Amino acid sequence: NEYTSIQNAIYYASAGDTVEVGPGTYSENIDFMDKAITLRSQYENGSSISEFVISGVDSVSVITIENINAGSALMGFTIINGYGQGTSFEDFISMAADEETLDSLLTNVIRAGGISVGNSSPYLKDLHITNNTARNAGGGIGLINSNALIESCQISNNTIPDGDGLGGGGVAIVVGVATYYY
Repeated sequence: NEYTSIQNAIYYASAGDTVEVGPGTYSENIDFMDKAITLRSQYENGSSISEFVISGVDSVSVITIENINAGSALMGFTIINGYGQGTSFEDFISMAADEETLDSLLTNVIRAGGISVGNSSPYLKDLHITNNTARNAGGGIGLINSNALIESCQISNNTIPDGDGLGGGGVAIVVGVATYYY
């Protein structure tokens, strides 16, 4: 109850801090703001992960984690209603021939619906990532130039509409590694 939103708490957090969230539905989009922080719910106190919902708004990724080499973590949430922005398939193909343009497209335009990770190595644990959509890649999770440790996460009912999809309705990886533990 110290902050008006999760994003507000992240704004005031410093690298190494933990932002702990109580039960509820939070209608907002979360950006780690290039900070190596831990964002976790109080689910370890015996509550169900379904009691801690982050529901995306404004047609962007629910969670964005970018430019964090180590030390970021997201734990114990249900992540819903995200939309990953992108480009038309035709535009993607025309830009893919130029390496610099393609890199800019991947790092600045294409986003995942649920969790969009760019140039980072987060720890993702005990998450339910469901009912998110992306235009091109990563309806649930998208990793671009990233490595992630994904532990005990349920990734379901995430989609990429027909036509512009490049792949990865659940998880898409473009240059990187996802290590998954059940």
